[in-house]
Amino acid sequence: MAEQRIKTNLQGVYKRVSGTRRNHLDGKADICFDITYKVDGKKVWEKVGWKSEGYTAQFAHGLRAERLQSVRHGEPVNDKERQHQGLTFGAAWDIYREKWLPNIATPDHEHRRYEKHIAPHLADKLLSDIKPLDLESFKQRLGGNGLSP
Repeated sequence: MAEQRIKTNLQGVYKRVSGTRRNHLDGKADICFDITYKVDGKKVWEKVGWKSEGYTAQFAHGLRAERLQSVRHGEPVNDKERQHQGLTFGAAWDIYREKWLPNIATPDHEHRRYEKHIAPHLADKLLSDIKPLDLESFKQRLGGNGLSP
């Protein structure tokens, strides 16, 4: 069963008391700290870390303040977002082709499908710039003869 988030006295900082994990320093149940904030109107939950690893509610509060500052200034909020900020669809395809495509039954079909239908429209677009409306327009351009096998 998942641990329940409990509010701390610091805004946007929550703790979860583990039912199984123990703090090796004092033998008590370990505590995990989470923070929450909004990005583009959506609530984001982020795990900060465990008390046994040296994390505190005060540290989590400081991290939340940094995240909020990034949101206000339109900067990437976390490392994952920073990493993907400059990634194009074509570069993402290259990663997919190398790491996952060999594991599927018909990799040649998928590669040809990408080269013929997807690459001309999306390969040079940044992933961060592709919006749902772009995908809907792309699907309409394909019509009924697009990606189905």
